[in-house]
Amino acid sequence: MYSSMGRWSNESFSMLLKMLKEELLPNGADFPNSRLFAILGFLTTKLMLVLMIACYIGRRIAYLILAKFVVHQDGK
Repeated sequence: MYSSMGRWSNESFSMLLKMLKEELLPNGADFPNSRLFAILGFLTTKLMLVLMIACYIGRRIAYLILAKFVVHQDGK
């Protein structure tokens, strides 16, 4: 079964990942060995970024809501 991402086959993409790991990264670096693990790593990173943004937005909304009800010492 032939599966492609753009014009990359599973085998050619795995060869690219292997070459990048051997030539560019220091020994022992954690790097995916196949397209599946590369995609999972990307999706995990994307999910963490979305969660960080959601957390920031939630904290900002809570701050804005609380700011309406807090009386400052200077009366403002």
